[in-house]
Amino acid sequence: MNILSQIRGIINQYLLPVLDIITMTLIIFYIYLFIKKSKAAELAKGLLIVLVVLFVFTLIGFPVISWLFDKLLYNILILIIIIFSPEIREILMNVGKDSTKALKTQEDEDAMQTLVSSILKLSQRKDGAIFVFARKDNLFNIISSYVVWDSSISEDVILFLFDKRSIFHDGAVIIDQNLRIKAVSAILPLSDSAANSGKLEKHIGTRHRAGLGISEKSDSLALVVSEETGNISIFDDGEPYLNIPAENVKATLLELLYKKSEDIEDREEDEI
Repeated sequence: MNILSQIRGIINQYLLPVLDIITMTLIIFYIYLFIKKSKAAELAKGLLIVLVVLFVFTLIGFPVISWLFDKLLYNILILIIIIFSPEIREILMNVGKDSTKALKTQEDEDAMQTLVSSILKLSQRKDGAIFVFARKDNLFNIISSYVVWDSSISEDVILFLFDKRSIFHDGAVIIDQNLRIKAVSAILPLSDSAANSGKLEKHIGTRHRAGLGISEKSDSLALVVSEETGNISIFDDGEPYLNIPAENVKATLLELLYKKSEDIEDREEDEI
């Protein structure tokens, strides 16, 4: 009995606090990733700035501001739910949802895994690259020039196309809905609003402007590997998802790539 009591004491005194800290750290980290990826990121920054300013004035001793700060803290959970209600709704809808269901066959799953592995190798080597995933729009009416190509996805092909010595290095690879390469060395339209809209930093490279541009002018999704940093970014529906961690690339790509097609299927089912 004494031994069990000692074990419980050790667990309560040492193990539980460590697990508590690790769990809280993971929660804060994923909240940070969620805010960074969501369209409400700027709103979250603004809210944080307001709270910090109010906190400083509270420390100084302004009575009205102190009262307002106390009220905000008391209702902060409700405030967060109101501000981030679209994002929270999307997360709850996707709980337990397998984003790989859009990959209908094992062949599709193998092709996607090969593609992601190739992208990560390009990132490690800092070989700049841009992939465009076609949906319904005909991209060949939008891109200015390209080289026709028809092949399945393989690591050798991807690494060859974006090798710095390759003549196809600077252009984009077009991938159709069947996960086949349909064109290479494609020249994409650049985003006109990239610098003015604040979506990208002014010094951002041509690939990122091209990725944003094709996602603005079509329903396609673009994935860009930076030649300077090796960072991986995705552009979808005119929105940038920058500097995606390596371990999140596949999940983020699948979530964004097939989200629209799943939404369309859901609407068609509702109409029926």
